[in-house]
Amino acid sequence: MRSTENFNKLLPTAFLTAYPRTFTDIPYSEQIFSALEDIKRVDGIIFGDDILSKNLAPGLEARYKMVDKLLGNLGFTQVLELAAGLSPRGVIFTENNAQTRYVELDLPEMAQLKREVFSRCSIMPTDNLHICSGSALAESDIDEAVSHFDPRQPVAIVSEGLLPYFGFEEKSILARHIVSVLEKFGGYWVSNDAPAVNGLNRVKRVAKQASVRPLVSTKNFSPDLFDDLDHFVRFFEAFGLEVVVHDLEEVLPLLTSPVRLGLDKAETRRKLSEYSSVAVMRLRTDVSLSD
Repeated sequence: MRSTENFNKLLPTAFLTAYPRTFTDIPYSEQIFSALEDIKRVDGIIFGDDILSKNLAPGLEARYKMVDKLLGNLGFTQVLELAAGLSPRGVIFTENNAQTRYVELDLPEMAQLKREVFSRCSIMPTDNLHICSGSALAESDIDEAVSHFDPRQPVAIVSEGLLPYFGFEEKSILARHIVSVLEKFGGYWVSNDAPAVNGLNRVKRVAKQASVRPLVSTKNFSPDLFDDLDHFVRFFEAFGLEVVVHDLEEVLPLLTSPVRLGLDKAETRRKLSEYSSVAVMRLRTDVSLSD
């Protein structure tokens, strides 16, 4: 039985990303959003339509497809996604490759919501997709999640939009947990929370966060953002990680939402500059990422 109070707080966050995805060609996007609307209507949950912003589509699509591109380049068949939310990536990856073991670790309310949404969409995950309840900050929950993996094979760890929710002490806890997993399995951490290479400065990024987050959270994000890309790199290098950053423009030719929204390339580039870059990290003891 779900907690109504926590669930009602969670649903707007789900809408914030699910609606813009309907302007992309990411599989299952329309079905997932339709299921959310059904849940909102049946449960009588009320919040303003200002949560529905199609303008977020290009940035969210680019972040999603950049992570997909990097995972494809790595070619790993074991993926741990932290705070996956309603992303369909796990379903898609396990459908496309029966050898893939995909584990998602989400807070209990989100994991429950995802199962309910999948049920309403008649999405039937394969046995290789595990939706686990827990916290990325709890070592025991991380250990339980990776117990589904073969320790002889490397792991790709994915986090999308997670780091801004954490203060720097929590970011440090997360980094230590991830380093522990990489020491055991080998592999990479892919995070799309690195400040943009040539994007907004910190002041403007704080303002952008402030314009969106009150709709879904009372948390004050401004003290928790990295000052710039160099700050991000230095922070994670201190944990023994090597960091390579990819600009979202790398996937510009793959985007479908700009056409649907009537945006030209210049407008699309401007929108992408407002979003974070994607960082690929691994232990410095491994071979150089440029090899």
